[in-house]
Amino acid sequence: MIPPARTLAKMFLDRRPHRGGHEFRFRPHYRQQDGTDVVRVMAKDGAMDARVFLRPASSDLLNFEQIFLGGDYNVHRLPRQQEIVELYRSMRTPLIVDLGANIGLASLYFQKSWPRATVVAVEPDADNFRMLCRNAPEVTPIHAAIASERGRATIVNPDSAAWGYQTRLAHEGAIEAITVADILERHPACQPFICKIDIEGAEKELFSKNTDWLAAFPVVIIELHDWMAPGGATARNFLRRAADLDRDFLVAGENVWSIANRCQPTTRSAANEALFKDASGRQADEIQL
Repeated sequence: MIPPARTLAKMFLDRRPHRGGHEFRFRPHYRQQDGTDVVRVMAKDGAMDARVFLRPASSDLLNFEQIFLGGDYNVHRLPRQQEIVELYRSMRTPLIVDLGANIGLASLYFQKSWPRATVVAVEPDADNFRMLCRNAPEVTPIHAAIASERGRATIVNPDSAAWGYQTRLAHEGAIEAITVADILERHPACQPFICKIDIEGAEKELFSKNTDWLAAFPVVIIELHDWMAPGGATARNFLRRAADLDRDFLVAGENVWSIANRCQPTTRSAANEALFKDASGRQADEIQL
């Protein structure tokens, strides 16, 4: 059965408010002809009923545990959660960017939690990207690596677990490399809201230059990987750039949450301003957490 007994025990025995047992119900799996296991995930508030596809003998189940059972991206674990909710409600079209989307489970969770948001998911590996499109069909998927500048990239550890692929810029690389600024340019009517970053050490290159976009996102969730490359100062560039901004930093599980202390929407484009004028006087949709 997927999830196995140990996973269900984690969910039901740990009753902290951010744990998955408070949010979801699960149905037993079945196996498709292509070998993938399927778990039906239903939100207890009725806001989500989705099939999640997991590859056996892979890191997919651990990824599922972290997101849907461990509540890695649940704002209820944060003392400023109400402020983040109010910010979301003030936005006409919030933008969530999932960098290192893997098989799309975080993107799916963001869709459930913030139903009015536009979710953009960036994933460099072809097999992971295929699973991403199955697990989160309503997000905007981009098959690319994220970097500080446009170019080409390659995966340097193709034999790693599926959630541990590392990329680096390479002129002859087989993968397109794009920037966060590229994503923002493609969505001019959206307001940056959450940027989730889990790119297995490539944050060192991502934050090496061209980082003005960082200040645009009121909430940044990043997994840092100094533990993966001792002595490599993988986190240093992010910490340097973020330290110049007026933000709180909270550690929750494997992630660092960086939250702007003046938590408000960033400057709107003309198109976004028009959207807000059209929406004046309307009540925002309620958040689904």
